[in-house]
Amino acid sequence: MQIGFCGGFEQAELAKSCGFDYLESGIAPICAMSEEEFAANLAHLQKVGFPMLAANLFLPGDWPLGHAPLDEERNRAYLKTAAERLSALGVKAAVLGSGGARELNDDFGREKGKEQFKIFYRQAAEILGEKGIVVAIEPLCKKECSFLNTVGESLDLLESLPEGPKAVLCDFYHAGQENEPLSVLKRAGDLLRHCHIAHPITRKAPYPGDGADYEAIFRALKECGYDGTISFEGDWENNPERLQETAAYLKSLAK
Repeated sequence: MQIGFCGGFEQAELAKSCGFDYLESGIAPICAMSEEEFAANLAHLQKVGFPMLAANLFLPGDWPLGHAPLDEERNRAYLKTAAERLSALGVKAAVLGSGGARELNDDFGREKGKEQFKIFYRQAAEILGEKGIVVAIEPLCKKECSFLNTVGESLDLLESLPEGPKAVLCDFYHAGQENEPLSVLKRAGDLLRHCHIAHPITRKAPYPGDGADYEAIFRALKECGYDGTISFEGDWENNPERLQETAAYLKSLAK
């Protein structure tokens, strides 16, 4: 397994120096950059010598997805930009969490919102898939979104779709918030293509003896044959020493 760090381009050098294997940054900010800004950030990563293997923050929070009519032309243009830029960066997994965008409401119609999410997911998986990038649905706990709160629910949705590229992410903070058992990883099987990790209650950087059973998490991942990417996404209290210890601890568990 490879252990990554969720942060901005400006944190690439820090993450590399702390011992992480790759950076995971935001798709929406990447797509919002001018051509000049994107070229400069790409050059910065290349200079640092630090890959970006995954990307999150798929959509801005106000993007019409689960709560307003889709704009298919706008979606396609956005996805084309995302595919081109993520491919240039070397990204292999794009995380579709975006709780604000996918949130459902009664006024628009919850079932209509769910169907729109499915349409968008299939379109995103197809367009990014042409560049060799998987789009992994990220379950979010109920505190952050009312739709797709567990890996199991996300798998139910993926199984309802026609044949095509499909993937899911397990974020062990969200799974902890929802008390989802680790046994769901076996059900996910080959559809599990990326993971996030943090303390399941505090969302702080994992650390030996902090009360969470990270050993069980990595044991479950290994038992289901997972050998992919897992990114720390959480609060490291702006403490580089703690961040370095977290990277070393997670890498020791991944061996």
